[in-house]
Amino acid sequence: MCAPLPGLVLGGDRCICDSDCEPGANCGRELPEGFPGGLCIKSCDKAMPDSCGAGRVCTGNATNAFCFQSCKTHDDCTIGRICSNGVCTAYCAADSECDSNHCDPYRRLCRDATPPKGAGVFEKCVRNDDCRSRLCSPTAGRCLVGCIPGRVDCPDGAVCVKFPTGDMGLCLPPCGDDGACGDAALTCKMDTASGGRKYCF
Repeated sequence: MCAPLPGLVLGGDRCICDSDCEPGANCGRELPEGFPGGLCIKSCDKAMPDSCGAGRVCTGNATNAFCFQSCKTHDDCTIGRICSNGVCTAYCAADSECDSNHCDPYRRLCRDATPPKGAGVFEKCVRNDDCRSRLCSPTAGRCLVGCIPGRVDCPDGAVCVKFPTGDMGLCLPPCGDDGACGDAALTCKMDTASGGRKYCF
């Protein structure tokens, strides 16, 4: 149910209607945008770092910046959000975090019941639209899927390998029982941080 005007939901937080959001903000609805539970969108000026209010940060570039809740860890963020680069970013970890009850495991955004199309975890690609994640590495020519080690599993039985810094990771395909990778360009490696699981990279 929509809140009466003026709304009190701050930039970056969940919303259903425009009237839920604080003055100057509008609601980006869960579908088709994919934001879990909706997202109050409020523009800001990076030259005025306090323009978003206490506990908020203006992030983006000089011409396209928005207000989000600031954070240090994932626990600082509400359901349907994770802490990324110091701000609580829209991200679903499970179907239950979406009003649609469908969390896309490749993009970590909410969707309808239509299965995602395209290449899977670390498969070859040329452009973003080739991938289920809609993220193709221009240097590796592979579809990238992010993850949170120990918190959010990868799709396709992939292994979540932690980045050298921070607490995020990259999903990589598992090695076969014989230690081989189905792709000759990849090599089987072991991830000691995940209990010795083997992955192809």
